[in-house]
Amino acid sequence: MKKLALYIVIIGLVSFFNCSSKNTKTEQADLKPIEITLSGRVEVFSRGNDSAEVYLVERWATKSRVTYRVKNHEKVIDKEGKILVVKAKLYEKKDPYSGVIEVLKILEQIE
Repeated sequence: MKKLALYIVIIGLVSFFNCSSKNTKTEQADLKPIEITLSGRVEVFSRGNDSAEVYLVERWATKSRVTYRVKNHEKVIDKEGKILVVKAKLYEKKDPYSGVIEVLKILEQIE
């Protein structure tokens, strides 16, 4: 009986510390925008009713694409399908494969 009680206490402590160490929402809120230089292809997805989502996609030809949603899409929406090098502010990095940026300046248009 003592072993069972000890086992329950250990499981409870382990699960408590694992849950409290995963604080990703507050870490994202604390992320300050940083300036970065990106190169990628512009992809536009229409949502109907005259609105669109615009993305800058790095490594678009591979399975490990990195997709950034562009906040100020009016700067790049007319460059759909083109490869651009841009200076941008990174606002949110959700995981290694996605994030949110604001394009500050188009440095180069490759295609």
